[in-house]
Amino acid sequence: GEVMAGGLGTSDRIHYTIIGDTVNTTQRLEGLTRELFNENGILISEATRLALNGSEYINIEKMGSHAVKGKKEKLKVYRLVSTPEPEKAT
Repeated sequence: GEVMAGGLGTSDRIHYTIIGDTVNTTQRLEGLTRELFNENGILISEATRLALNGSEYINIEKMGSHAVKGKKEKLKVYRLVSTPEPEKAT
């Protein structure tokens, strides 16, 4: 999604940052990752799943829809699951 990026602050204290709905959604997904797993995991949104669709090397597991702060509608959430690397021809 779209983000705004740039330096924010005063002339003596500028910080480079990004802002926007995409950044906020990513932060909410990060929070859900901690909430849903006691182990490592990677959650992605519906938009990311659609962008990855069709890749034979990515396994995606549905994690349902979840309510998150700042969103009227629940987010459809998916988990990236590791898959064996393709065998290389010798």
